[in-house]
Amino acid sequence: MPDVGGIMDLSNENVIHIRKNGVQYLQFKKLLEYSDILNHAYTLGTDIDYRILGVGGKELPNKTYNENLDNYKKICKYINSDYANVVQPMQNHTKNVENVKENTKEMYFSKSKYLDTDGLITNKRNIILSTTNADCILLMFFDPIKKVISNVHSGWKGTLQEISVVAVDKMKNEYNCKPQDIICCICPSIRKCHFEVDKDVKVMFENEF
Repeated sequence: MPDVGGIMDLSNENVIHIRKNGVQYLQFKKLLEYSDILNHAYTLGTDIDYRILGVGGKELPNKTYNENLDNYKKICKYINSDYANVVQPMQNHTKNVENVKENTKEMYFSKSKYLDTDGLITNKRNIILSTTNADCILLMFFDPIKKVISNVHSGWKGTLQEISVVAVDKMKNEYNCKPQDIICCICPSIRKCHFEVDKDVKVMFENEF
């Protein structure tokens, strides 16, 4: 792969890797076809990683909070969005998916409103749904017909609980989305060659699926 400023270029047939002034993010080529109605990005980090927000459900020290607020301002600027519109849940490896009907404009990113929540859905304009991950899977669902988006965090626990199915069912039942119209984009994540699971996890998946 070609090199981008000392960082491997992750662009391929599905994504574009963008790097500006130390800010890195991916954009999905399929979603860019709808750039007139949708802004999106999967951040890869700066000198400070975006994805450390609210780690372990702990309150962040002020310095870390301010640094991450600055990072949100940067990435939102590059995708022509207002960071004040970010809505972010307090993720806890659940199957809970909540509708976002309004933006409270409350910092810290509405975490207190969306406790134990790993998925968000909205059809409202100017609301940014934000989920974070380390090696788990983030899925973004978009229905360009109904103009509905869903952002879902699915680790092994969320996958076992079929949180993605919960999200699609909510899109169907609450926004009249048709599954065949929904585009799903999957972020970079850990692969099976990078880790092993213990027998208890293996058995749970075998029993469920």
